Amino acid sequence: MSCDEAMRKDHGWWTRGRAGGLLRTRESSQQATYLELFFDLIMVFALNRLVAFALNGAGSVDSSFEWIAVWKALLLFTPLIWAWTTTAYITTRFEPYRGGTQQSVLLGAFAMLVMGTALPDAFDGAGLVFALAYVVAQTGRVLVLVRALGAHPLRDLYFRNLAWFSLAAVFWLIGAFTTGMEQMTLWSVAVVIELGSARLGWPLPGLGRERAWAWALRPHYLAERYQQLVLIALGETILSVGATFASGRGRVTLTEIFGLLVAFLTAVLLWRIYFHRAGLVLASVFHFGAF
Repeated sequence: MSCDEAMRKDHGWWTRGRAGGLLRTRESSQQATYLELFFDLIMVFALNRLVAFALNGAGSVDSSFEWIAVWKALLLFTPLIWAWTTTAYITTRFEPYRGGTQQSVLLGAFAMLVMGTALPDAFDGAGLVFALAYVVAQTGRVLVLVRALGAHPLRDLYFRNLAWFSLAAVFWLIGAFTTGMEQMTLWSVAVVIELGSARLGWPLPGLGRERAWAWALRPHYLAERYQQLVLIALGETILSVGATFASGRGRVTLTEIFGLLVAFLTAVLLWRIYFHRAGLVLASVFHFGAF
């Protein structure tokens, strides 16, 4: 199926049934809501905890230990960014002011908060908290949307998604009861199942498979969501740098001033690179891509 055909089919879903007004229409607002901003703030908190976790595992003289630390950081980063991505997809496809959409986003926000607090010890005793929060959120959000959609044809997409995620959830939860290499291996399998099934359109016997082309219909909205997340992350960086600089006692040294200047210039350069380069072409990428 070509991109244009898929977009026409998806638009047919928009206009057929409407599922009580839950689905976005072409007349819907194209601006991100405060609810999404709230979710992004919690996402940045979780990413901040992830960076702290990664830094604790860096700098070892044992190269094998460093690679394991990178592996662990990626295993924790993937569910975080995937939870954010699926939330962005939900608010791209569904009206963010509807009860079903808001319940889904708030459930994801609370789960992200719990995952962020458990993240530093996810491989040292808090793995079950991290995995359980992720599994409950991802499963619960699908059930909320399925209930809200009723008999709408789009519901089959979420049944397929739920089936594949249930398989991945088994590895997330079993891995949470293990430690070391066994835990990392089981969680790696869960990641492969989630991302691989999404890439293939969540195929199931009798239901086939379906790509979620909603982002191709609203590329500018999704690009704005990414821009919003990056801007919040840069703002959090400035807050952290400023708080660290202000926490020093006594006279400020030239080294500290130089560090503050470098940190500020780095944030400015990242802002210019994204908002004056990558961010401007992001919408066109989503227009020709699919979920």
